[in-house]
Amino acid sequence: MIALLSLAFAGSFDDFDSATATEPKLDALFAVLDDESLATDHPLAWSKLGQVFADEGLEGAAIIAWSHAFESTDTPPDAAVQAIELADEVGDAAVVAGPLAAHDSLSIKDGDARSHVAYVVARDQLRRDNLGPSIHWLKKVDGESPDFADAEALRAVVLANQGKNEAALVPLQTARALGVSKHKGERFDQKIVMNLARVYYATDNWGQSIYHYKQIPRSSEYWAEAHFEQAWANFRGANMPGTIGLLLSHSSPFLEDLWYPEADMLRAQALFMMCKFGTAVEEMNRFQERYTPIQEKLDAALSGMDEEAAYTDLGHYLDQSGWSTPGILLRKYRTEDRIAESRQAVAHYRAEADELESIGKHADKVGAWLDSRADAIVQVEGARILSRLQTQRDELSQMLTDLELARIDILQLESRLYEQAAATGVLQDVKADRIGKLRNLKKSKKGYQVWPFEGEYWADEVGWYEVHTRSDCPENLARKIGG
Repeated sequence: MIALLSLAFAGSFDDFDSATATEPKLDALFAVLDDESLATDHPLAWSKLGQVFADEGLEGAAIIAWSHAFESTDTPPDAAVQAIELADEVGDAAVVAGPLAAHDSLSIKDGDARSHVAYVVARDQLRRDNLGPSIHWLKKVDGESPDFADAEALRAVVLANQGKNEAALVPLQTARALGVSKHKGERFDQKIVMNLARVYYATDNWGQSIYHYKQIPRSSEYWAEAHFEQAWANFRGANMPGTIGLLLSHSSPFLEDLWYPEADMLRAQALFMMCKFGTAVEEMNRFQERYTPIQEKLDAALSGMDEEAAYTDLGHYLDQSGWSTPGILLRKYRTEDRIAESRQAVAHYRAEADELESIGKHADKVGAWLDSRADAIVQVEGARILSRLQTQRDELSQMLTDLELARIDILQLESRLYEQAAATGVLQDVKADRIGKLRNLKKSKKGYQVWPFEGEYWADEVGWYEVHTRSDCPENLARKIGG
C-alpha cells in the first residue's frame, strides 16, 4: 500500500510536466492544491506555481505563491533567493520573510544570497517586534557579505530595544566604519550617528550624546530631530541655557511645519527650572494658542477614522490631493522607507490584479489573492498610522493639561516666596527673567560672525542660537532634574 501511494504522489505533477502553455500548467498545479489527499505535495505545487507566475512577469502573484510554499517547516525551496529579490521589487518583503522565519536554516549555497535573505528576514522580525528571532537571523549574515553593515546597524537597534544599550555601541561603530569603507553614502552614516547619539543618551552619557547629535549636518533630513534630541540631552545634563538656545530654532518659522510640541513644552520647562517664571508663562500661553486649534482639528479627523481611512488620508497628504489630518502630524512619513515600500506594494498588487489576461480562467482567483494582500498591507500600516495619531492626540491633550498644572506650581512657588519674605523682610525677585542676549559679541569664536538676537529669524541663523544666562532661583529654591 505504501508503495502504491508513493507512485501516486510521484505522478502528481505529470500533467504539469507535460504542459507547454501557462494555462494548462496552472490547471495541473491547482488540481494538486485542491486535492487534500496530496497535502504533502502542496509546498512543491506552490513553489512551481510561484515560478510560473514569475516567468509570466507576475511578481506579486509569484511571491504570494512562494510564501505558501515557505509555510512548510521542511527545508524551504531554492526559490527563496528569487522570492526575496522579487519581494524587494514589489516592496513587500514581509509576505516572503514572515514564512521563511519559521526555518532554522536555509539551503542556499551562495553565501551573499543566503546572507541577504537572512538580513531581510531579520529586518521583518524586528518590524514584528520579534527581537530574539531577529538576532537569530542576523547571526546568519556573513561578515564579508554586502549586507553586513546593514545587519550590524540592525543588530544595534534590536539590542537597544532589548535594553542592552552598552552592547549596541560596538555594532553601531562597526556599521559606521563599514559604511565608510563600502561607500554606503551620507544617509546611511547619518542614521548610524543618530543611533549612536541615542544609545549614549540611553546610557546617561550626555557629553557623547551631544557630540554625536552635533555631527548631523543641517542639510540632513535628520537634522531637526537631532537638534531637538540634543536639547533633551542638554536638559538631562542640567544645561538649561544650552537647552533654550537649541530649542529657539524650533520656534523659528522655518520649522513651524514640523511636529515638535514637546520642544515648546521643554523650553517652558527649562525656563521654569531656572525660575524665569514670567517668560515660562509666556511660553505656555503661546503653546496653548498654537496647539489648541490643532488638538481640535485632530479630534475631528480621528472621529470615526479606521485603519483604511488613516492609510488613505496619509496617501492623500503624500500626493498633496486633500486630506483631513493636520499635515504637521503626517510630514514625517515623507521620508519613511516603510511607508514608501507599502505604497509601492499596494500600487503594484492593484495594478497586477488588473493585468492577468495571460493566465486565462484563473485570473479571478489570482486577482483576489493580490487584492487581499493589498488590503492586508493597508490594514497593517493603517493600524500603525492610526495608533500613532491617537497617541499624539493623547500626548498633546496631556501637555495642554500639564500647562495648567505648571501654572499652579508657579503660583505655589510664588506663595512660598511671599511667606519667606514675611519671615525675612526680603522678597527675592524671581520674575526678573535675566535671559540676556542670545549671542555675546565679546565671545566671538574664530571664524564665526555673531550678533545679538532681536526677535527676527533668518534662515542661515537656524541651528546656531546660543543663550548666555544664569538661573534666577534663590538658593533655597534651586531645582534639580529628577529632584
